[in-house]
Amino acid sequence: MTALLPLPTLHVPLASRERPIELVELRVSAEISGALAVTTWELVFHNPNGRDLEGQLEFPLLDGHTVIRFAMDMRGELREAVPVPKDKGRQVFEEIVRRGVDPGLLERTAGNNYKARIYPLPARGRKRVVIAYQEALADATYRLPLAFDAPLPRFHLRLAVRGPQAAPVVTRDSLGLSLPAWRQDHVVEVSREGFRAQGVLEIGLPPGDRPAITTEERDGKVYFRAERAIDARTRPRPAPRVLGLLWDASGSGEGRDLPAELAALGAYLKALPGPLEVRLIRLRDVAEAAEVFKVEGGEWTALRRAIERTVPDGASSLAGVAADPAVDAWILVSDGLLNFGPQGDEAEAALLRGRAPVHVIAAAARVDHARLRAIADRSGGAHVDLLHLSPEAAVTELTQERERLLELAASPREATHLFPEAPAPLPVGGLVLAGVLRAQVATLQARVGFADDPASIRAIDLEIRADEERGALAGRAWAAAKIAALEPRFAQNRADIERTGQDFGIVTRQTSLIILDEVADYVRYDIAPPESLREACDRLRRGAWETRQRGEQERLGKLTRLFQDYCAWYDRIFDRDPPKPALPADNLSRSGGVVAFGGVADAFAGASDDVDFEAADEAPPAAERSRRMSRPAARAAARPAPAGAPPPPMAAPSPMMDAMPMEESRSEAPAPGSAGKGGAEGASGGATIQLQKWTPDAPYLDRLRRTPDERLYHVYCEERPDYARSTAFFLDVADVFFDRRMPELALRILSNLAEMELENPAILRILGYRLLQARRADLARPIFEEVLRLRPEEPQSHRDLAHACAALGDLQPAVDHLWAVASGEWDRRFPEIELLALIELNAILAAASSPIDASKIPGPLRRAMPLDLRVVLTWDADATDIDLWVTDPNGEKAYYAHRLTRQGGRMSPDFREGYGPEEFSLRRAIPGEYVVEANFYGNTQQIIAGATTIQLQFITGFATPDARDQRVTMRLRDTREVVTVGRFTVGR
Repeated sequence: MTALLPLPTLHVPLASRERPIELVELRVSAEISGALAVTTWELVFHNPNGRDLEGQLEFPLLDGHTVIRFAMDMRGELREAVPVPKDKGRQVFEEIVRRGVDPGLLERTAGNNYKARIYPLPARGRKRVVIAYQEALADATYRLPLAFDAPLPRFHLRLAVRGPQAAPVVTRDSLGLSLPAWRQDHVVEVSREGFRAQGVLEIGLPPGDRPAITTEERDGKVYFRAERAIDARTRPRPAPRVLGLLWDASGSGEGRDLPAELAALGAYLKALPGPLEVRLIRLRDVAEAAEVFKVEGGEWTALRRAIERTVPDGASSLAGVAADPAVDAWILVSDGLLNFGPQGDEAEAALLRGRAPVHVIAAAARVDHARLRAIADRSGGAHVDLLHLSPEAAVTELTQERERLLELAASPREATHLFPEAPAPLPVGGLVLAGVLRAQVATLQARVGFADDPASIRAIDLEIRADEERGALAGRAWAAAKIAALEPRFAQNRADIERTGQDFGIVTRQTSLIILDEVADYVRYDIAPPESLREACDRLRRGAWETRQRGEQERLGKLTRLFQDYCAWYDRIFDRDPPKPALPADNLSRSGGVVAFGGVADAFAGASDDVDFEAADEAPPAAERSRRMSRPAARAAARPAPAGAPPPPMAAPSPMMDAMPMEESRSEAPAPGSAGKGGAEGASGGATIQLQKWTPDAPYLDRLRRTPDERLYHVYCEERPDYARSTAFFLDVADVFFDRRMPELALRILSNLAEMELENPAILRILGYRLLQARRADLARPIFEEVLRLRPEEPQSHRDLAHACAALGDLQPAVDHLWAVASGEWDRRFPEIELLALIELNAILAAASSPIDASKIPGPLRRAMPLDLRVVLTWDADATDIDLWVTDPNGEKAYYAHRLTRQGGRMSPDFREGYGPEEFSLRRAIPGEYVVEANFYGNTQQIIAGATTIQLQFITGFATPDARDQRVTMRLRDTREVVTVGRFTVGR
C-alpha cells in the first residue's frame, strides 16, 4: 500500500469577489544516490487579483521525510533560506514584518507538518516557492505519489539516479507519465500541460551485491550511511485475552482515515483466537471510563458500532489513562498530537508503567510519528502506519514480533556517533546505520535478535570506506538519524536537536528556515547568510558589533527610573474634590513637557518618549490624531469626552461583540497583583464590580438555549461541523455548559481550541485565559508553557505563565517569570511592560506566606503599593491597537492621551502594535461609579483579521488581603467599535 503525498495547501484570506490563488506550475526533481533521495518541489502561484495578498503554505509530509531546503522569489531572484533557532526565527521574522519588509519563514509544527508564510503574492503576478525534502528509500524503490484535484497547467519531472551500473526500472505509473528512455547518465525528464497529477510513480533501483553505502565529507568530518538487506526474523506475539483499546476521540479525529483504522482493527481481531475481552477507552481532554465488549470468532459488530458512533470532540490527552494489570496488550489508535494536560514523559508514564506492550496505529496525514514510535518502542509494541501498510500487513506487524538491533559497536578510532542507538527496532527490509568515520576504513558489528532468547542473537559485520560513493546526502542522513533518536526524549534533548538541525539545515521542532530581504538584517540579527550574500555580510559585520551591545545595567537603570516615577505618583496627594470650572485657554501653561491644569502638574509628563500627555480638558490634538491615523489600516476612534463634562452616555453593546461571563477569583494563592500585605487607603472595602452582560447573537445559541439539559450535548454535536474553525463557537457553547452546571463537558468543548490550528499562540492564549477563569490553572499552566515555547520573545508569554503558576500557589516560578519580564529587553511595541511586571511581582512578594528567593531583585525595586482599583486589558492579536478607557464619577476619562486624572487615576502607555497590557491604576477612589470601556482602534495586519479577543481583569483592593479579582473575555470584530465592559461602584 502506498500513501499519497498530502496535498500542499496555500491558505489565503480573500475579500468578497476576489478570485482564489492558482497553482500554475509544478516542477519536481529527484536526486537518488544509493538508498537516499532528495525530492525538490518548485511551485509557482499566480494571484489574479488587483492587490498584494499574503498566504500560509501548509504541507504535511510522510513519516521519514525531512525538509532540507526552502527558497522563495525575492526581488526577482531566488533567495535561499538559512537555518535559525525556531524562537529566534519567529522573533526576527515578526520584527521585520513590522518594518514593512517581506521575509520568509518555514517552520515545523506538531507531527511531520510544515508551514511557511508566503508574502507578497504580487497583484496579477507570480510567486515561486521551492521546498526540498530528504528520505531513506525502503525496498530499493523511489515513490512519487501525488494527489492534486485540479489539473496543473504546467508540470515537469526530472529524475536522476547516481551510482548503479544498470538503468532503473519503472515498476508502476498510475500517474500516466509514460517516461521516455533513461539517458546514459541515468537521467530522465518529462513535461506535461493540463496534467492531472493523481496517482503514483514508482522507480525500482537495480540491486547490488553489497551494502548500499553513501559517504560525505563536510566541515572536516566524513559522514556515512549504510544499508544492508537482511531477512529479519519474526516470532508470534502472545495472543491477548484482554485487549485495551485506546481510541483517540479528539477533534483531530476528523482528519484520520476511519475506514482504514477499522479495516486494520477488524483484521487484527479476526486473527486473534477467542474469546477476547476488549476494554474501549475513548481519549479526549481526559480519558473516559472503559466500555467492555466481548469478541469471539472475529465477531465485533457491537464494538465497531460503538466506534463509528463516537463523535470526535475535544483536545487530545492521555490524562486519566492508568495501567490495568488485567490488560495483556494495548492498542492506541491516534495521530499522536497530544495537546492538552500533562505533556512529555509525564503524559505517558501511567500507560507505560504496566507490563503490557502498547501497539500504535496511525492513519492520518498529520501525525506525530516520533511520539507514537517512542511509545511503541519503549513498551515492546508495534508501530503501524496505515498510510504505508495494508490491513493485512498491519496484522502481521501486530501479531508478529520482529527481532531488534541489540548492540552496535565499532572501534572509537575508526567510527563514532553511531545511530540508531541500541536497542532499537529493525526497519522493514534491513539494517540502516549512520555515523562519523575517523579512519579510511571502519568495521562495524551489529548484534540483532530477541533480547530474551540468547540463542537467537547473531552478529552482522559491515565494512565502511571513507571514499565510497561520495555525495552530498550522507551528512544530513546522519543528522536526521540522530534527531530521530533524540526526539522521543524531546524535553531533555531540546538543545541538541536545535543545534543539530541548525548545523545541517534540517527543519525540526526547534529549527526553522528563514529568508531575509535585506543584507543588513543578517548582520543585525546575527544570522549566517546564504553563500550568495556572505561577502556582503562580512563587510557590514565588521562595523556592527558594538552597536548590538546593550548591557544589563542599562536595562536595570531604565527600570529603576520607571519604578521611581511610579512611586512618585503613588505617594502624591491628589485633589479629590469635585471638578472646578474649566479655566480659560489663556490660563493653561506648558513648560518642559509638563502640562499644568489648575496648578496641578502631571508628574509623569515626559516619562515615556512614546506618549503625549494632554491637559484634562483637551481632546487629542491634530498631530496626535494624525500620528495614529498614519498607521496602515488604523481607523478614526471615537473622540474621548472632555474632562469636567457630565459622564458620557455608555456605549451600547455592539451586535458584533460577544462576551463570556466573568468569574470571580479569590484563593489563598494570589494571582500576580491580586493580594498583598497592607491595605489600600481609599474606599475599596465598599467597592463592587458589575459586568456588562451581553448575549451573543448566533443561531446556534438560540437553539442551545431552548434545548433541555439531557439533549444539550447532542445538539452541540449536530451544530459542531458547521463551526469547526470558529473559536467563537466553542467559547460560546462552553459558556452555555458552564451556565448549566456541566463543567466536564464545558471543558471538553473548550479544549477544542487546542485542536483548531497547530501551534497557534493566539488561540492557545485564549484557551489559557478561559481555563484560568474556569479555575483550572492546572490545565492552563501547560498551555501557557507551550505559548512561552512558541513566543519566548514576547513578555506576555512569561507574564501569562506567571499568572497560572501563582493561581496554583507555585509562587517561586511566578516571581521568576515576572522578573524575566521586568529585567528583560523587549521590543519598543511593549512600552513599560517591565514596570507592570515589577508591580505584580512586588504584590506576590508582599503576600507570600512562605519564603521566596528574591535575591536577584535589587532592594530599591521592592515595594508593595496597594490600590483601590485596578484594570488590566490584554488582547490576542498582534499588530492591533485597542484602547482602555476608564471614566470616573466626575466624568473624567483616562485614556492614552490623558494618562493622569485629577483624582490620581493613572493610565499606562498606549500599546499600538502588541497585545497589551494597558493598565489603569487608582490608589484612592472617590465614591461613585467608574465605567470601563474598550475601543478597537485598528490593526496593521496584512492578513484580513477576524475577531480579536480581549480580556479585562478587574481588581478592587489590589495588593491587599481583601483583593477581589474578576475577569471577562470579549470578542471585537469592527474597528471603531467601543464597548462597555463593566463598572466599579465605590460606596461612600
